[in-house]
Amino acid sequence: QIHLTRDPLVEEYSIAAQVYRLSAMDLCEIAMNSVCQSGFENDVKIQWAGENWYKPFSAGNDINKTNVPMIRSRFREQTMRQEYTFLENASLEAQAQAEAQAQAHVQAQVQAHVQAHVQAQA
Repeated sequence: QIHLTRDPLVEEYSIAAQVYRLSAMDLCEIAMNSVCQSGFENDVKIQWAGENWYKPFSAGNDINKTNVPMIRSRFREQTMRQEYTFLENASLEAQAQAEAQAQAHVQAQVQAHVQAHVQAQA
């Protein structure tokens, strides 16, 4: 037996709060995400996280059930959108570079072919 109390989940949250210096708000957000990602039935998730638990960020946050402030949900959403934008831009840059390299390679091959043909004619 590795747990010292009758409620191992609360014990683990308490230890995590101490080790990682988590606030009560941090713990509420972790608990909400844990419920949403769990294998519990929809009714249980509604009971613990609210009617719209399946919706992303602030659209799914029921502050009366989760104790996660809307400003925190909006911050997470804004941060996620910024990360998606960053990844999209990086992907477009990489694609443009790959296309430029492919075009340069084709041009080099054509030029080599033309030079070989000219030398063969001479």
